Amino acid sequence: MSSVNHGEKKWRRKSGSFLVLLLCMLLCLCMASPVCASEGKAAAEAEETDENADAKEELLEEKDKAKADGDEAVSLNVHFLDVGQGLAVLLESDGNYVMYDGGGRDSSDMVVSYLKDQGVRQLDCVIASHYDEDHLAGLIGVMEAFEVKQILTPDYETDTAIYEAFRTHLADRKIEEVHPEAGDRLSFGSAKIKILGPVRYDHSAENDNSICAMVTCGAVKFLFSGDAEKEGEDELIKTGSYLRADVLVAGHHGSANSTTAVFLNKVRPSCVVYSCAKDVDGLPSKEVTERLKAMQVEMYRTDEQGTVVASTDGESLKWSTTPSDTWAYKDAAAAETGAAETAAEETAATEAAAETAAEAGDAAGVTRGAAEENVHTYILNTHTKKFHYENCSGAAKIADKNRAERTDTRENIMADGYKPCKICNP
Repeated sequence: MSSVNHGEKKWRRKSGSFLVLLLCMLLCLCMASPVCASEGKAAAEAEETDENADAKEELLEEKDKAKADGDEAVSLNVHFLDVGQGLAVLLESDGNYVMYDGGGRDSSDMVVSYLKDQGVRQLDCVIASHYDEDHLAGLIGVMEAFEVKQILTPDYETDTAIYEAFRTHLADRKIEEVHPEAGDRLSFGSAKIKILGPVRYDHSAENDNSICAMVTCGAVKFLFSGDAEKEGEDELIKTGSYLRADVLVAGHHGSANSTTAVFLNKVRPSCVVYSCAKDVDGLPSKEVTERLKAMQVEMYRTDEQGTVVASTDGESLKWSTTPSDTWAYKDAAAAETGAAETAAEETAATEAAAETAAEAGDAAGVTRGAAEENVHTYILNTHTKKFHYENCSGAAKIADKNRAERTDTRENIMADGYKPCKICNP
């Protein structure tokens, strides 16, 4: 029993010592835990503070950069030159110049003089929207008078005399020529240009091959579409490009075939410019003019106000004149009525001459049968297979090698595969 008792006492002494030791260890751990927790919390807070400091520093850097960028002066001046029937636009940003079209041959000297008066010595870029005479001819004078670094042209060919002259001058001046594609970009000064279209250069109507461009300065945008008509405008919409613009140059001088309601709904301009003449029937059209009036846009027009200049600092937009409030248009229907009356008078005169010739037995006179069939002298384009009245502007564009004159009835000419011109509608 004693041995048992002895062992029991020994165990009690050891177990008591062990318990004391365990309590001491637990006490140390309890005392140490707040320190560790405090150190961990301090470390986390320090890390969080560093991250916040980095974020704040980065934010301040971005703000400083934005402020610095905002302090940089940006400017764009857009000159819509009064070239009568045609389009010529000079763009200037920070002493850098770009030309979009140059008007017709009758205004070529005026365009060159205007550029010289503005201090132009060289042009960073020239854009020939398409090859119609009233857009292209003036650029020949511009190429002769100024250094041109680059010219953008549409990738198609035509058979007019003015086109051939343009190609000759372009080759002589050895200017870099580029056929732009939709999405191409370039910049001049603090302004940027994005080519919106065309997507292809094989449209049946050459007007729809026009180079369309968005010119941007800061938050202000100008949209140029040359003579693009409905097909060309629809093509721009289908690309999904951002078409919203502050200023729209009405397509094809305000023609009823351009500036459609669907296109306007995409562009939603606050200002529209008509570059047109005072005496061209149907330009601008009643349809487009009334459509723009209903949208309550500001209208500027060279036929009434002469050369018009728009200026922007990238935020606001200022004009050299107040908007037009006439909402005038050239009524194509009235013009057609007048043409019909003129044709009727010509027919009556021809019939009278025929009667006189028949009574006199003049073999060289026009027969009554021919007079009754409404014989006229038409101008034919043997290449495009179109025919025109003699005084039609389209007839004046035909190259000599493709030009033919024919006195016959409208029906006989169409029977030979020719189609009437859409401008004069012979």
